[in-house]
Amino acid sequence: MIRQPQREQINRLMVKTLDQVFIARAREGLSCSFLEAQALTELVKEVYFPWLSQPDAIQAGQLAMTVVSADEPGHKPLARCKMVPVILTLYAGEEDYQYRLSHGSDGVAALCQRQSERMAHEALDQGGLLTAEDMAFRIFNSGLHIISRDSKALATQDVVVPLRSQQEDAGRALSHGVQTIELYLQRKAARLGLTLSPAQNVPAGAVS
Repeated sequence: MIRQPQREQINRLMVKTLDQVFIARAREGLSCSFLEAQALTELVKEVYFPWLSQPDAIQAGQLAMTVVSADEPGHKPLARCKMVPVILTLYAGEEDYQYRLSHGSDGVAALCQRQSERMAHEALDQGGLLTAEDMAFRIFNSGLHIISRDSKALATQDVVVPLRSQQEDAGRALSHGVQTIELYLQRKAARLGLTLSPAQNVPAGAVS
């Protein structure tokens, strides 16, 4: 993509102008100080701009969601957690279709497991963690027992589906909780161009 410095400069100036308009409206409508209006402007930009700045990022078969940040501790109530925007691939077209066919009568269950694993890793790559409730109520429109069943089936294959529940249940399911955290750290380090020491590597089988 060819950069257009002049156009980029115009866009930056437009954003600054819109910031000034929003700040003025906030001060007038909310009777707040300049600093408070400025903080409100930055908050709105932080929440909405990731979506508005990438209107073409979502492809057919994908969906956009907000999920809890992977940086949030497992014991912290969801209502108080920072949320991050992610784009997930629910259906990968021909690839998923052939995968379902290849598993015969078990094709539907196998594809759901494949999709669960893929979307959980996509969320993790983007700094978020899906919950079992996200999977059940916001993605698959299914019961929680279905998500639990699929996670257990994948676990028997040494495949980790990094969900937030693995952090919350670290005391009862230590191995998967540790694997999820290690997997997140490794991927985050990769995005920053860092290399983890061998002792920090993800256990075999954590990535399918």
